Amino acid sequence: LLRSIPKAVAMAAHINITISRYDLFHGHLFWRPPGQGAGLLLHALEYPAHDSSTFPLNLGHCQQDSPLSYSDQQMRHRNIVVLFPLQGPVQ
Repeated sequence: LLRSIPKAVAMAAHINITISRYDLFHGHLFWRPPGQGAGLLLHALEYPAHDSSTFPLNLGHCQQDSPLSYSDQQMRHRNIVVLFPLQGPVQ
């Protein structure tokens, strides 16, 4: 189930996301207001590759060998929120 969420969100948002140590590798589960269920906040594009012109930041060893290219457009959509109802099927 958890592996299918990023793929479904990526298809709906028309962005390319992979489950990897550079792209999407963690999320944050949270409770919504009483009676509304839970949510999952996912962060994609976690460690883009160092590039002197587009991403000149050194993020340390986690960034080494990253295949991800930095893109302002993609970064605008890197935080993904998935909302789950309190009960009933997820649609």
